[in-house]
Amino acid sequence: MSAGLEQHAVSVDVLSCTDRARDSWVTDFPLHVHALGPGRLGRYGYTPRLRPWLVEHGREYDAWVINGLWQFQSLGAASVARRLGVPYYVYAHGMLDPRGRRAHPLKHLKKVLYWILFERRALHLANAVCFTCAEEARLAPSCFPFGSWNPFVAGAGILSPPVPKQEAVAAFMQRFPALREKRIWMFLGRIHPVKGLNLLIEAFRELCTEAKDVHLLVVGPGDTAYVAAIERLVAEAGLSSRVTFTGPLYGADKWAAFNMTELFVLPSHQENFSMAVAEALAMGVPVCISDKVNIWREISEAKAGVVCADDVPSLVDALSGWNELGNDARLAFSKRAVGCFDAHFRAERVALRFFEKISADSMQPPPSIQTRQGAGSQSR
Repeated sequence: MSAGLEQHAVSVDVLSCTDRARDSWVTDFPLHVHALGPGRLGRYGYTPRLRPWLVEHGREYDAWVINGLWQFQSLGAASVARRLGVPYYVYAHGMLDPRGRRAHPLKHLKKVLYWILFERRALHLANAVCFTCAEEARLAPSCFPFGSWNPFVAGAGILSPPVPKQEAVAAFMQRFPALREKRIWMFLGRIHPVKGLNLLIEAFRELCTEAKDVHLLVVGPGDTAYVAAIERLVAEAGLSSRVTFTGPLYGADKWAAFNMTELFVLPSHQENFSMAVAEALAMGVPVCISDKVNIWREISEAKAGVVCADDVPSLVDALSGWNELGNDARLAFSKRAVGCFDAHFRAERVALRFFEKISADSMQPPPSIQTRQGAGSQSR
């Protein structure tokens, strides 16, 4: 996003409540970082340095973007922005997804109290609450009571990935020789129950005879115990020779894996926005995702992949249908995948949309308590 904004003569600084200036990821970061950490109060990330820094320097910026909810950065920054009259935008990043309350009901009760006391006011008075996709914006109003805000589907995305070099692809194949001369279906992400990897293993077991030339590539980190449980599931299904676990991949190795992949599969039970899906599309890899991945509508409308429910029978049907396609049909999906990326998930396009929003807002009077309260209790 920041790299895209630079094309419009916009410079971006990062302010962090928890990181320290000497942390390696701060010194290596490509943007200018004002590190105010370490944070206090555990994961809440409180720092007494935030408000004084913003009071002193906040007016040097035309707009603030507050990333995430439920931590001190949203409460502290929003209150100072209103005091200084600086426009601010809050990126929800999936933190208003109502599906989370079913998975963590006790945590949700704590959030309801915090919402009533603090968070809803921060969102209510923001210039906009930013969402990564239309589905996230649609679901958000049902998460908490008494909320209203100005929604803006800002999107999210990545820069165009590099073209993998042949030597990188050859080196990757040498590391994982079981992939040679196979059609590859890939899962890339955290190996975690919410990602539905167990559904993929069970579906692949049902399809292994039908899809004799397919090899499943599992990429990503995970809790040691859960990874071991998935590996046992693979062994019990008799699939050990047809499933390869690589652990996390980065840089050239990751792009080499995408380059040799026929289909990217992510049957998540809950997913706000998957950067891995955007990466697959950018590489021309069609995707098979569940309708719990919030960008499923964009995928479906672009015919850039197949969408299923987050259960084994639906996933089997989707993968079986894909397996029956001919090479020409798969190539057409690949071309539409790139088109879907260009239309929705290219960082330059996302940045332009956000730039136009902030530029348009700068021509309007700042939001006030009176104008927003007059809008009623429904999200706008």
